[in-house]
Order: sequence, then structure tokens, then C-alpha cells
Amino acid sequence: MIAIPLAVVLSASGGIILGCAIRQPEINRLKGQLRDLQQDNSKIKKLMIQQQDALQKLIAEQAKLKFFEKKKMDAKIRGVIWNGYLYKEYVDLLGKAVHSGGNDCFSEAEKQTFELATRLVEGKKLTKEESEALQDYILYKYRKKIIKKQDVGILEYVRHVS
Repeated sequence: MIAIPLAVVLSASGGIILGCAIRQPEINRLKGQLRDLQQDNSKIKKLMIQQQDALQKLIAEQAKLKFFEKKKMDAKIRGVIWNGYLYKEYVDLLGKAVHSGGNDCFSEAEKQTFELATRLVEGKKLTKEESEALQDYILYKYRKKIIKKQDVGILEYVRHVS
């Protein structure tokens, strides 16, 4: 009588251990990415600093421009702000993946965004379709803020998250 429940308990716990062991490399990889980010990851910090500097310069230049030139400058400013929201989304998704033990909790759109943003941060090129998919996701999620030219303040955000 006791042998059957004991076998069930042993097989269930074995399944849990096996499941954890299978996912452990992914969890370790994600924890490594988060650790790199928290330990003053020079790549993403450099990108963020460049984004902040570019935004400041564009805003200063915009004040000097005529109407039609201001329209063009608005588009450039929104592009730089879009990059800030991309980095914010990457940091958010990375944290979510680490805290939940992997990216299984992501929607398909979040998985795609996370993979594409990771490739960008690593300095890899994206195809036109991949770039458009990434742009569509960020615009879908942050459209109002980008249109209003509301900067995310990514450096302060990362300090807060770390």
C-alpha cells in the first residue's frame, strides 16, 4: 500500500528535479546577463550615455531651427527616445526572465523583442523585418510617450533597477 504513494512521490520529485536541471543552463545564462547589467555593463551603459547625449544635442539644435527643419528634428528626437524605451524594455524583460526562472512567462511578442534587443545590445545587425518588428512592439507599448517626446531617463532608470 505505501509503496505506490512512495513511488508516485519519488517520480514526481524526480520530474521536478529533472525539469529544473534541464532549465538550469537557460536560468544561468539569464542570471549572467542580469549580473553583467548590474555590474556596470559597459556596452549598455555606453549605448545609454550616447542616447542621452544625442537627445540633449538634438533638443538644443531644435531650438535654433525653422518650422520645416523642426519637423525633421522632431523625428530624430523621437527616434532617440524610442531607443531609450527599447533599452528600458530590454532591462524589464531581462529582470522578468531572471525572476521567473526563464523566458517561458513571456508572450510571443515579448520573446521576440527580448531576443532582438539582446542581439542589438551585443552589437549584432538585424534584418529589415526584425527591425520593423522591434519598432512596432516598442511603438505599440510606448507610443504616447514617444509622441509626446517624454524621455525615459534610461540612466536613472537602470540605476533604480540595479
